[in-house]
Amino acid sequence: MKREVAWKVVDKKTHYGSNVSIFLKHEAMDPYPRRGDEKRFINNHPGLFPKYNHGSTVVAYPNSPGIFCFKSLDMAEMFCSQLRISDVTHIWKVEGIDKKDDPLCLFASCGSRPSKLRNLLEGFSAPKAIRNHLCDQQSVMDAVVRFDRVTVLKSNDEGWAKEKARELLSWLEDACGDAALGMIEMNDCGQHQARFNRLKKENPHWDKYTHSSWLADDLYSDVDEIFSLLADRIYDTSRADADRKEVCLAIKERGHRGIQQACDAYIKHMEQ
Repeated sequence: MKREVAWKVVDKKTHYGSNVSIFLKHEAMDPYPRRGDEKRFINNHPGLFPKYNHGSTVVAYPNSPGIFCFKSLDMAEMFCSQLRISDVTHIWKVEGIDKKDDPLCLFASCGSRPSKLRNLLEGFSAPKAIRNHLCDQQSVMDAVVRFDRVTVLKSNDEGWAKEKARELLSWLEDACGDAALGMIEMNDCGQHQARFNRLKKENPHWDKYTHSSWLADDLYSDVDEIFSLLADRIYDTSRADADRKEVCLAIKERGHRGIQQACDAYIKHMEQ
């Protein structure tokens, strides 16, 4: 019985896997939610949508491609970032048992398109010849590893700072968007006002959301703005300065130049 360490993306609130996490996030973003049936479907199929609790062992659904995990923490972080679910997920270390090496067959976007959740059952119960026509993505195969069952390890200290960093970077993007929209609605863009006025004059057909998108990008590269937004959040991650510094260094490792400069300023401020 071969065992291998991997990383599993898990929804923060429910401890379901990433498919459900994506679905729940999309539902929250939908101004006209009509997915009560899908929620009931999830709750009524615990085998298909298991919960990943610390110390628990989860067995793959019969005839499924297996339990999808990531080969490295970095790959899991990239997945969460691309699907914009970093703020609603944990990445937990797991021990995979009985690795699956058969050809990978899966329904594309089964998580990001919740209407396809039901198709998972149909696909898993279909003859193998039919399932082989499902989506086969090399990029997915390069990033994931699949197991017949996994045990969620009780300790995840190794990735604590990295997980906090990805959560804060995801939050920072949203915070810059909210700040930009607020500035535009109040007609007070601070030091960006002159550039904003020029942009508005050159593009009068843009609505406030398009303008705020531009301003958000500008704020996201502003060292002072980044420092102002991140400082309190980093402080709240721990009572220990050493832990805060570790989180700050993890953010710096993943951020662009403006974020790196803001992190350097925060560390310098802590050490004074």
